[in-house]
Amino acid sequence: MKVKNYAQKGRLQEMALQVVVKRRVTRGTVRIIDLMNKGLRLWNHICHLFINPIIEKCESLT
Repeated sequence: MKVKNYAQKGRLQEMALQVVVKRRVTRGTVRIIDLMNKGLRLWNHICHLFINPIIEKCESLT
C-alpha cells in the first residue's frame, strides 16, 4: 500500500508541476504578445510620423 501511495503522490506532484509550468508559459506568451502589440503600435506611429511623409514626398516628385 505504501508504494501505491508514493506513486499517487508522485503523479499528483507531476500534475501540479505541469499546471504551474503551463501557467508560467501562458503568462510568458501573453507578455510576449503584449510586447509585440506595443512594438507594432510604436512601429505604426513611427511609420506614420516619418516614413509616410517621405514616401508621399517621393511620390509627389515622380
